[in-house]
Amino acid sequence: MPALLTLRVLNENEKVELRRLAHGRRTKARLCDRARICWLACQGRRVAAIAAEVGVCGETAQAWIKCYNASGMAALADTGRCGHPPTYTAE
Repeated sequence: MPALLTLRVLNENEKVELRRLAHGRRTKARLCDRARICWLACQGRRVAAIAAEVGVCGETAQAWIKCYNASGMAALADTGRCGHPPTYTAE
């Protein structure tokens, strides 16, 4: 049986913020999913169950849990992506 991947111990402020993001109706969908993954991990759920509930693959759930363990709330935010700059301006 694979080792249980757990979320690091959270302080009370982190728990409140993570729960708010995971259950927020005005939170961006990607951020909400990432927060839900971490919130469910905080509740002691296994990666396979978390992935099924959120609708992602197990590797994605593992990756976000590991990112949160390494960097905290900052890890859940979208980062810039490389690629070709936009061809058209906003106008």
